[in-house]
Amino acid sequence: MDLSQGQIIHEIIRQAENSYDETVGFRDIFITASTGAGKSVMFQIPAVYLAKKYNKLTIIIEPVKALMQDQKEKLNKSGYMRVEAFNSDLITQVEKETVLKRIKDGEVDLLYLSPETLLSYSIETIIGDREIGLIIVDEAHGVLDLDQTTGILEPILID
Repeated sequence: MDLSQGQIIHEIIRQAENSYDETVGFRDIFITASTGAGKSVMFQIPAVYLAKKYNKLTIIIEPVKALMQDQKEKLNKSGYMRVEAFNSDLITQVEKETVLKRIKDGEVDLLYLSPETLLSYSIETIIGDREIGLIIVDEAHGVLDLDQTTGILEPILID
């Protein structure tokens, strides 16, 4: 099925908004696209919209720290500062606490997390009482593995 970026962005927003209303059904969305197709924009625009309209937090699970940092820097350079990356590169406890405070205080709309962070911290510790608008698994082939005997997608730890 060929869809434009705009159609995909609209559908992500529509399904997210449907999920906030218990009387309306919604569907998970699985997107595959080639490198350079603009996948990041397809979730960043809905994330910003959902944050501004509903004060929702988007969590992006990104196994590649360099991509995580690159996305954060690109957003910052474009003037969007409401983004953080929380991973093992935050060396000091002060750095970690500063990022966690920004998240909990509603100063972060897009949060990039490494899979190992989710193994080390509870989601409540990271986001406090923030409501999640979207959960994005970027580079999913690096986060999930298909168990050939059961046919079930299983999380894998990335070193």
